[in-house]
Amino acid sequence: MNGVRGYSQHAKAEVREGQDLLLTCIVPNARPAAQIVWYRANVEYKTDAIDTKTVETDDRRYTVTSKLRLRPAVEDDYIDYTCHARHQAIPEDRPMQATVQLSVLSNRAAVHGPVTYQPFQASAFVLPIPISPQAN
Repeated sequence: MNGVRGYSQHAKAEVREGQDLLLTCIVPNARPAAQIVWYRANVEYKTDAIDTKTVETDDRRYTVTSKLRLRPAVEDDYIDYTCHARHQAIPEDRPMQATVQLSVLSNRAAVHGPVTYQPFQASAFVLPIPISPQAN
């Protein structure tokens, strides 16, 4: 599993309190399409801030992309966000998932000089699904 592009598995994502953060999870080339489930601190995370799209490729396989938009608060410091792929070809005892732990920088700390940051930060998870002949 590739995990988060630019980060090792179980990496920390540093973000300023109140700064928008976009996490993207991609499950490419599955047949049938995989289901992507997000978890926050090991609890399934259901929110309107999740946008999931499925695209059929030329070879009748499916790539699923799920985006989770967050605006972390100080309380989200050290919280894990996990993208979990569900598919009939993935054994239950070997889940296909990637996790990022947030490191939230407080705006309440003393700051000397102007603070600037990008309005959106994006990280991409790519979870290749092992497709077996029985999964057709």
